[in-house]
Amino acid sequence: MLLSYQFKEQVKIFRSKNGRNISAVTADCYKLTHRRINEFLLKKYKKKDIIIQDIDLVFLEHFYTYLRKEYNCSNNTSIKYMKRFAAILNFAEKIGLLKINPFKLFRFHIEKKYPLYLTEDEVNLITHKIFLTDRLNRIRDVFVFCCWTGLSYRDVCNLKISDIQFRNKQYWLIIVRQKTNNISQIPLLDVPLKILEKYHPDFHEYPCEKPLFSISSNQRTNEYLKEITNLCGIRKNISFHVARHTFATLALNKGVSLESVSKILGHTNIRTTMIYANVTNQKIESEMKKMRN
Repeated sequence: MLLSYQFKEQVKIFRSKNGRNISAVTADCYKLTHRRINEFLLKKYKKKDIIIQDIDLVFLEHFYTYLRKEYNCSNNTSIKYMKRFAAILNFAEKIGLLKINPFKLFRFHIEKKYPLYLTEDEVNLITHKIFLTDRLNRIRDVFVFCCWTGLSYRDVCNLKISDIQFRNKQYWLIIVRQKTNNISQIPLLDVPLKILEKYHPDFHEYPCEKPLFSISSNQRTNEYLKEITNLCGIRKNISFHVARHTFATLALNKGVSLESVSKILGHTNIRTTMIYANVTNQKIESEMKKMRN
């Protein structure tokens, strides 16, 4: 069985109700993995395809090295590619197409890394900075909005005015996260509410399917964010996803429970949220004050 055929057929199965039911975003990640394997096959073996039974541990190790050198992928990013590759061969083994699975010998080593985030002072610095172009001001507003709501880039791109609901004297964002299909219910704090009113002053009167924000591509947005942090004197290499890390860290520092943060972020497993429970100096100071009292 050729690997290309197996990739395409198994992604279809993974997307079906009888399979893993993966999202369109995850399916695109599998397609990207398949494309990288095809590029590797052409460069290393001068082949357009390979029989899955011919894949061995040496092939896997060379592909991992190819990702590290050719695309300058970090170890953890490369391992994500390898895990998607492994899912294809593992499934092939389960249905009897593969007797010897080389991934049983491959070592999946994840390097422990703490997520990059902004402090509250840094968020406030960005919030109150006045930029000379509408482009930077708009990206700043969307980024800060996500720092106080925990939304990802894809989720904020899909956000509509109709996603805002008024419950118990409080405005809420009620969305289905694109990555996990989990429902996130997020109470709007003062800062994101002011940003919302800035772009849609009558949002509460005319709920509709109109997009909440107009935003550039993820790559272009990240370039603008680098401009913003440079102009603010913040020496951190941030991307838009840092807003999500920032929300989780701010919430935990403010005393919001890990369970609540997990639900707001739409995580399927609270262990995913625990990575944000990195104890900061602010948290240590707060806890020691309690102990002192």
